[in-house]
Amino acid sequence: TAITTATPIQSTECFSLITPNDIINPIWNTKAGGNSFPASPGYGIGQYPPHEGPQNAFDLSVDTKYLSFGNDVEGDSTGEEGLHTGFYVTPNRDLSCAQGFYFTTADDFPERDPMMITIEGSYESNLTLGSSWNLIYNGPSGLEIDPGRKSTGMDKYILDEQWFASYRVLVTAIRDQGNATQYSQFHLVGK
Repeated sequence: TAITTATPIQSTECFSLITPNDIINPIWNTKAGGNSFPASPGYGIGQYPPHEGPQNAFDLSVDTKYLSFGNDVEGDSTGEEGLHTGFYVTPNRDLSCAQGFYFTTADDFPERDPMMITIEGSYESNLTLGSSWNLIYNGPSGLEIDPGRKSTGMDKYILDEQWFASYRVLVTAIRDQGNATQYSQFHLVGK
């Protein structure tokens, strides 16, 4: 089980675990503990707009965003649009311990804001296998109260002392029914 806390962590102890130079692997149709399925550029199921890919969530600019359609079928709402999408990444550093995170909202469509997420960690080499991942967070995104567009949500803290080489982040609920999920920035912090 993943444990979270509202107890602040001293900011001098933490740094950003994911940098703009890290390779971000977009995924969709993926649940915590399940296998990862790669997403691709495009405008259909399992895709993201070519200029709104996952690297944008780490470019330190609120003027870009990562938008993922997930199971969106044009003209046919399933209620699953944008869900179970996200990314995995192996930061260019040694093992790290995630201690918290925060999101920055995109420029439009608040209904696409992530509301619930999972974060998993791994020290395995085959990151497409669900068995490679350990759940470290399952809960609110910090955007429960809409901060507005291009704005940072609340810090969320992870009470977990495990060290990992890779991380996987998945959106499991959005603010309201929409055709995608999107966010401008995601910061995973730790030591």
